[in-house]
Amino acid sequence: AAFIALGSTLDGNESVLLPDNRTLCERDLYLEALRLTPGSTKAMNSLANQMAVNETLRLPGDRNRTALGLVIDALRLQQPLVSLIGYGPENLSYQYLSLGWLLNASGIVQLEQQVFDKTGLYLLAIGVGPNNSDAYCTMGAMNATVILGDGRHLTERALYAEAVRYEPQESIFLVNLAATLGPGETEQLADGRVVGARELCVEALRVSTHQVHRYLAYTLLGTTLGVGETVQLTDGRVLGRLALFIEAIACNPQVADV
Repeated sequence: AAFIALGSTLDGNESVLLPDNRTLCERDLYLEALRLTPGSTKAMNSLANQMAVNETLRLPGDRNRTALGLVIDALRLQQPLVSLIGYGPENLSYQYLSLGWLLNASGIVQLEQQVFDKTGLYLLAIGVGPNNSDAYCTMGAMNATVILGDGRHLTERALYAEAVRYEPQESIFLVNLAATLGPGETEQLADGRVVGARELCVEALRVSTHQVHRYLAYTLLGTTLGVGETVQLTDGRVLGRLALFIEAIACNPQVADV
């Protein structure tokens, strides 16, 4: 606590000479506090406020953290949010995700003296629940590269691939990942398979009973085929472009963009 209190008295580039002859700036004091008390949420939040948005810092114990990663660590150790839209307090990750869904595009919310927009809340959701497939999918739909709390840079494709990693039977994740792959492009899944858009769409059709998801899979699969080409589905049928588009219409006859 003494290191944190001392750090809070410093301004800008000021530093202080300690009795052991070390000269520490404000950031160094917060790092020292974390070295002595790794679970100090106050030190985590104070250090986060000293960091640039895209900066990654090596912490005591050889952990890499961005400012957001530190805030996530602090929030993990504090009381969860009040339950939102049916999610219990034991599932903090989905509470943050739900809050992000509820915010409008320019909305912000203050949590534990930190201000977050929709993106920040989705990153919080992933930070406290790294297997939250819905959070990865939601961020993938933003069509932007994001920096996670552990410093990883994930593109739209990588976000969808993470969603598939944690929920490989969810057809919309498979279709979304397929939509990011161009002709000849492939993605290696967590189970080691290397797949292209066709294989992903075929797998989506195998696992899905959701008519809209099947419509999307049939439509996208049809666009991957050239004139005269066919694809074999897991039920044994061999279909060409025209047959796939007809199947798409049968799944969702109200949509006319196939």
